[in-house]
Amino acid sequence: MSGKAARRTLEAIYGTRLEAVFDRFDDEALAAASLAQVHYAVWQGQDVAVKFVRPDIPAQMAVDLKIAGYVIRQLDRHFSNSLTRMLSTAIAEGSKGMAQELDLTTEMENIETMARILARREDVTVPLVYPEVSGPQVIVMEYCPGVKFTDVERLQAAGFDFDDLIARLVRLYAEMIFVAGVYHADPHPGNILVGDGGQLILLDYGMVCRLSREMRAAILDAVAAGLHGDRERLVDGLYETGIVAPGTNRRRIHAFIEEIIQLHRRGLDAQNRMLGVGLAIERTARELGLNLPAELVYVFRSLSLLEGMAAKLRPGWSLIEHGFEPMQEALAPQYVKSLLSREGLLNTAVDEIRRFLGHRTVRRFT
Repeated sequence: MSGKAARRTLEAIYGTRLEAVFDRFDDEALAAASLAQVHYAVWQGQDVAVKFVRPDIPAQMAVDLKIAGYVIRQLDRHFSNSLTRMLSTAIAEGSKGMAQELDLTTEMENIETMARILARREDVTVPLVYPEVSGPQVIVMEYCPGVKFTDVERLQAAGFDFDDLIARLVRLYAEMIFVAGVYHADPHPGNILVGDGGQLILLDYGMVCRLSREMRAAILDAVAAGLHGDRERLVDGLYETGIVAPGTNRRRIHAFIEEIIQLHRRGLDAQNRMLGVGLAIERTARELGLNLPAELVYVFRSLSLLEGMAAKLRPGWSLIEHGFEPMQEALAPQYVKSLLSREGLLNTAVDEIRRFLGHRTVRRFT
């Protein structure tokens, strides 16, 4: 939107001229995404970012979602299979996520939640919110400048260690998703910046998702199995999470896992690797019938986006081949807690803890 249109929109929201609200308001947008737009401003002497939903978006989204719903119903009616069911789940979850993003009150609550969860992380910045000038259609928050996580030239010029940045980002997301069970679910380059001091700045909390304790426990076991090269337990995890239906041919699932692992070991660029993974999932879903649990839609999306960003800094980087060591560091305390909380498993837990923590170098899928 033009600066003039942005001013008209905000003045309609506030019911007064912007000069009565802000000390300064820049007409040129800092950022514009699919739903909202952000402008720099000064409020009571504080540098702030003003985010508002563009006025034409709710009606346009309603039409788009109606069309998407119609298409998927027709696909399911005429070609019902595991692929159409997975697509239906993804569209349903995406629709809920986009609807939540239209109410900026939800985003304010999400920011408060994430600030509380990440309070102990000195290397992570969550912007402050100014509720006095925020509401359902506009949110005013602390202005947090930084460099996009994928801006290779600027990060290199500033002397940042790419491996350190990637490792910290992976640890952060492992902690949010699998330990806290509450995570920032839209990690694209415009939403993750690197501050002058190297801190990771998380922006845009329209999509904050949750993962149940039961699902976290199942995934944690599967990750631990992956760390130790235990394919049997890894396959067990696919059944436990509901990705693989009971009774599905176990040998074929082993072959599917092996195919995914090899795709990550071939040194392909991120785009071709993800294409290969997508085709493998499509074929396996068609032949065996895979499920996409609603809880995991944004988990998979977030991890895929993280892998893509990391690969911008380190071409060929993959979560399976390179991301397990920082993930192990992040998940070790939760894994210990999970094992010790299970009845009658103390001796087993001690052995498992030794296995999980006893190696400085991660045992990948070997």
